[in-house]
Amino acid sequence: MLSNAVLVASGLVFVFAETPGFCQAKSTSDPTQVGHTWEVGRPSVNPEGRIGDPAMVGYCQQLVDRVVAAAAVHPVQVRLTRSGQEYVSLRPKRVLSISSALAARLENEAQFAGLIAHELAHDDLANRCVMSSPTTSSWPVDQRARELAATASAISVLKIAGFDPEPVLGLLSELAYEHPAWALAISPDDLLQLRLPIESESVPRTGYRLDSSAFLHFHAALMTLLGKLPGSAAGATEPKLRRPH
Repeated sequence: MLSNAVLVASGLVFVFAETPGFCQAKSTSDPTQVGHTWEVGRPSVNPEGRIGDPAMVGYCQQLVDRVVAAAAVHPVQVRLTRSGQEYVSLRPKRVLSISSALAARLENEAQFAGLIAHELAHDDLANRCVMSSPTTSSWPVDQRARELAATASAISVLKIAGFDPEPVLGLLSELAYEHPAWALAISPDDLLQLRLPIESESVPRTGYRLDSSAFLHFHAALMTLLGKLPGSAAGATEPKLRRPH
């Protein structure tokens, strides 16, 4: 959801009207800094419990670090919450909050990496527009255009990181279908426009990465923690590749 979002940078203010959407920008208390967070969904206004399992959080941080390296952006710290709401949010001090509800619905590691890349792309693209133009911004005013730019950037980052870029397009399509308001920002036509070149382009000889054993362990452990799966992650060991050359 997009709500009264404000970016402040050297006295320049960008206001995004209160319009249903997919990502959200928020202001910081320091008007001398570019301060904003981008969110998939809406985080709860109430304090949220955190999942502090070292193995689970460690896996998330390793995945984020891999995407950060591919995107060549500043590091972020992961926070895995117990929220039942579906969201991923880049918050002040570069803390990336991921809800357990959203993580639980992911089908593979490529989707997980894609959501992370999508959020980082919003922040990076907004920063680059502000830095490159001190008086005006080329950052699209239209929310749909911002989503298209961020998703296109995420696809490029995923390829660099070695992940299959197709699964995140499927996930974004599902989320837009389930939340009609988000469809104002996530257009099926835009997703198709991004998908067609992926399907026709050459793939690395080793194939794109879809899953890893670490993701399978993480996801099974999360489902067990949430009471959605009995047992443990012990049997999840085989990583997968998709669309080999």
